[in-house]
Amino acid sequence: MVQAVDSTVRELVYKFLNKLRDMGTVNMFSASSDLQEEFGFDRPTARALLTDWMRDYDNLKQAIQREEEDSDSVILMADGDEDVPVVDEDELPERKY
Repeated sequence: MVQAVDSTVRELVYKFLNKLRDMGTVNMFSASSDLQEEFGFDRPTARALLTDWMRDYDNLKQAIQREEEDSDSVILMADGDEDVPVVDEDELPERKY
């Protein structure tokens, strides 16, 4: 049976898992045993928290990737898109100011 975990504990667990991931020394699929050792969770709770973290991490990565793609589109349009007409500077009227 999975134990109830409040948002403060979940935040601590996510920070712990982020540090494990950043260290690069742990296979994150086996990190539930680290949660059991560090926080004293039973096995089902540790696995559920790890699964939640992986899902949330994946959703965050996808959101960041979509945001980067959107900003790339804006940059491409600003740099020159094939649909935007190119104007020769010599064809522009002379400035009066």
